[in-house]
Amino acid sequence: MENLILEIEEKISKINNPTFAKANHIFYLIQIKRNMAGNYNGSTTIYIDVKNFIQVYVKSIENRDSGYDLLKLEKIDKAIDCINFIEQRYALYEYAYRVLKINGFENECDSLKLKINRLRTLKLKSEKRYVKSFIHKWSYDLKSILITIIVLFIINGVIFLPAPVGWMQVYNINYNTFSAEFLSNHYLNLLGYVTGIEDTLEVTTSSIRGLLLLIFIKFIYILFIGNFLLEKIKAIFKSN
Repeated sequence: MENLILEIEEKISKINNPTFAKANHIFYLIQIKRNMAGNYNGSTTIYIDVKNFIQVYVKSIENRDSGYDLLKLEKIDKAIDCINFIEQRYALYEYAYRVLKINGFENECDSLKLKINRLRTLKLKSEKRYVKSFIHKWSYDLKSILITIIVLFIINGVIFLPAPVGWMQVYNINYNTFSAEFLSNHYLNLLGYVTGIEDTLEVTTSSIRGLLLLIFIKFIYILFIGNFLLEKIKAIFKSN
């Protein structure tokens, strides 16, 4: 098997230009190294091969005739999937994004963004940076964003519900009537309060505990929205 690797590497070295044939040789080389019993899989040498493949493959597509010049991201995915380490896979997708961007493959860049974001989340988790990982996921994953908004809204609703016992009462709440059913009316008022609509729920407190809790709730919303906007601004600057 090692003789086959040397033979393919020699073929690659003899092709100076970034041709489609050279890209296929490198791709074949990566697959062989991956299938070897631990000698190359995830090592520095296969990482370099994948980087080389991305560069040559993208360049070779530009030089192909019309009808044969369609770049297949699946092939880049398959090459990067030969790497086991999350950090290296993340770095390779970032590299692929830069190469595609430089060579004018804008649509393909957009397709890579979600994969890069998901890998960054996994990378942060692997580094035990769980809070950062969770916050980052807020910035791109629509499902996580919707779930977080719903959970925050429900928690807010529970906090603002009238206390069953007088000494537990933290807030004085004045409602507008939108529904005859109390709980529906409560959450409709809360929705107006959270979104900043005037003449809905009026919340007042005379305790430090209530004030601190209100500040904390506002902080969570600001953190959530601010992080989302910050990541979007970063993406805009990165794309230019």
